[in-house]
Parts: sequence; structure tokens; C-alpha cells
Amino acid sequence: MGVNAGLRSLTRRSRPRPETGVQISGVGVMEGEDASGARVVAAEVSSGKSRVEVSFLSPWPVTSEKTMDAKGLEVRSKGASAFLQVIQGSDLSTDHLLEEVLSSKGKFGAYGLPEAIQVLSDESDDTGRRVQVRFTAYSPKSVEFETRALLRAKVLEDTTYVLVATALEDKWAQAEAQLVRTVDSFQVAAA
Repeated sequence: MGVNAGLRSLTRRSRPRPETGVQISGVGVMEGEDASGARVVAAEVSSGKSRVEVSFLSPWPVTSEKTMDAKGLEVRSKGASAFLQVIQGSDLSTDHLLEEVLSSKGKFGAYGLPEAIQVLSDESDDTGRRVQVRFTAYSPKSVEFETRALLRAKVLEDTTYVLVATALEDKWAQAEAQLVRTVDSFQVAAA
């Protein structure tokens, strides 16, 4: 256990930016309202040679353009957030999605790989996959945080687009309805 804490401490000092694979095109990110008045976030994302449009409902605004280069496409409030992750290839298996989203290069593995990973639900349909997972993440000071995430993955042109909605376990009950609505509204289409 002391070794893991020491490794997390070393990782903390040399923290690279999370690799979400998101490249916002020159069109940028747009925010607006749908017919019901709900906030809609849309962006044109570059993936290799192709561009796709992603959109979802969000109860929160997009992070500022100043932080977008470092954070990618992300919306957040205190205690909950959602972000886009782009994965090359079309493997929608739960193991592959979790391996990518919870990797040391991603947002959750920055200060040590997540541990105690539990898949709470796993559904697949003709439009993609939806997975809910609970895990332990670490802060820069190696403090453990019980975290829950809901992933919605869709494939377009041999690329997987994953909207990840997350909250700390003790905030999940308050944020769950908003996070489920956000993930369930996720759309990906050719630009």
C-alpha cells in the first residue's frame, strides 16, 4: 500500500493533461436551447480525416474556452460533470470502454489507477452501449474518492465516442436524474 501511495505521489508531480482524444474543429462548441428550454451542447469534433457532430442536453455550461484545450469538451457543476472521450476503433465491449476511460492517461487515472471497480449496469442496443460503474479514484494528495460514472458509447466511422457523466458517490443521488438525462440525450452524427 505504501508503494502505491508513493507511485501516486510521483505521478502527481508529473501530471500530463488527460488524453480524451477530443479535437474540437474550427466551428467550436455551441450552446443553445431545445424546444423545451433545456440547454443543448453541440460541437463538431475532428477524428482523423472525418468530422462528426456530437450533442447532448446539459444542466451546466461548457467549461471556458481557456480550459477547453486542456480539458476537451466538458460541462460541470460542483460535484458532478460530463465529458466527451474519443477512442479509436469500434470495440464497444465493456472491458475495453472501462480500460480506456479509467486508464492512467485519462481524467480518472491522473493520480493513480482507479481501484475497486464495480460494473453496476451494462446495457447494449443497436445505437451503442450504456454502462454504469463505481470505483475509487485518487486526488493529487492520494486521498481516495468513491466515484460513480455513467458512460454512453456510440460508434461512427470506426471511432467510438463516449459521453461520461460522473459524480462523487455521496453526490450521486442528487445528480443522478440530470446525469442520466445528459447521457441518454447523447447524439453522434456525420458532419
